[in-house]
Amino acid sequence: MSPPIQIVDHKEMDLSAALVVVGFPGIGLVGSIAANYLIAALNLQRIASIISPDFPPMAVLKGGRVSSPARIHAAPMVCGESGKCNQLAVVMSDFPPRAEILHELCQELLSWCLDKKVLEIVVLEGLTRPEGGTDSYVYGAANNQMALDRLERLNVRSMGEGIISGLSGLLSYLGEARGLNVTCLLAETTKDFPDARSAAKLLEVLDPLLPQIKIDAKPLYRQAEAIEGYLKTSLRKHQESIADIAERSKIMYG
Repeated sequence: MSPPIQIVDHKEMDLSAALVVVGFPGIGLVGSIAANYLIAALNLQRIASIISPDFPPMAVLKGGRVSSPARIHAAPMVCGESGKCNQLAVVMSDFPPRAEILHELCQELLSWCLDKKVLEIVVLEGLTRPEGGTDSYVYGAANNQMALDRLERLNVRSMGEGIISGLSGLLSYLGEARGLNVTCLLAETTKDFPDARSAAKLLEVLDPLLPQIKIDAKPLYRQAEAIEGYLKTSLRKHQESIADIAERSKIMYG
């Protein structure tokens, strides 16, 4: 049995009543793009790493410094629709976790949030755009009535009936079971290419939840092509790395 997924704190920060935004690679990579943009635009500091032997054998370099490919950034700031929370934390990953470890990953993240006494989790993710569609709408879902009412006030389209799979779905129902409010924001996108424009639409919906901070999504629209190209290259290198390790294992062990 593999050792458990761990969240290792690097810096102590009071996250009681924090708003935690989660953005992992998914359809159109919109969650990753939005999370990376928030970290850079708001100058959030890395406060924790998520580590596991089930993660790909890789590290991320930023300015020459090595980091885990899954990590948490944060900074003190006023957030939440009514300004109730005093910190913003962003959980992000540079790779899509395998389905087999998602449940454990979500439980560990929820445990960390409960231990830190965070106020709420907002998950940013992509949603496959209907065939023939050209517009990108943002839809919302939540595990509590207060958040559903807020989505309605913000004129976010309701998901209505259906299924939310992956990280968003797991965090939502596991969060409800453990007493944590979770909201999901899903932007329509194409599954074939990174979509920075849909990520910008997510940030526009997120903006009212950060009343003391102005999230300017315009640079994201302007930089969309460059960001999409960078993420395509990163994902290709990750896939090549995994393929190379698998090939070497075949040679070594037959």
